[in-house]
Amino acid sequence: MVTLQEQLRRAETLSVIGTMVAGVAHEVRNPLFSISATLDAFEAVFEIQEETLPLFTTLRHEIDRLSQLTRELLEYGKPLDLNLSEQTIEGLLRSAASSCAPMDEQSRVRLAVEPGISPVQIDYGRLRQVFQNLIENAIQHSPYGAPVIIEAREISENDCGWLECIVKDCGAGFAPEVLPKVFEPFFTKRRGGTGLGLAIARRIVEEHKGEIRAGNRPEGGAILTVRLPVAQQAIVCV
Repeated sequence: MVTLQEQLRRAETLSVIGTMVAGVAHEVRNPLFSISATLDAFEAVFEIQEETLPLFTTLRHEIDRLSQLTRELLEYGKPLDLNLSEQTIEGLLRSAASSCAPMDEQSRVRLAVEPGISPVQIDYGRLRQVFQNLIENAIQHSPYGAPVIIEAREISENDCGWLECIVKDCGAGFAPEVLPKVFEPFFTKRRGGTGLGLAIARRIVEEHKGEIRAGNRPEGGAILTVRLPVAQQAIVCV
């Protein structure tokens, strides 16, 4: 009961925050588009000199960063409307991993899916977004050439079947004071991060009646665990 009350309070708080940040994002998006269009026009009309190229590169980078932040604010602020269908997890994980291929030169992604896993009722696009975010984070925090391991298996707990997906990296892991905050909106320790990726991931997973947890591996590195109810028990076990 206490956990349910905490979840309800958090949901109410996040709803208020979401409405506020979505409004801010809408207000920022239009002038940001004008700035980007003006820069495009300037580059098209005037020849960019070698000495000014770094300035334009910096401007373009910062515009892209603000655009990404605006997209994430809008994503965080809008209500989730899940388009559920019965899916197997292996294809989704492979698709999410392949989206991270441009980053994979610095870290090897390894996928280990237990055979015979039951299907799950999911919004394919939303869950793919979750795992792409987790894999990207794992790659970014791993030493060059170190593996990122993705595991999936079916487990039983309290007479209910769950799909458990785990993303492991070989980085420094989470500091003890950071662990309680990793899913909070706008909390980040990464330079250039928005602090919304894991907050959005948790929201999507919980809308699927699942849970997401963060921790540290005994041998070093971070571990993110996502649990989802298997399709035939999704209604009974939540």
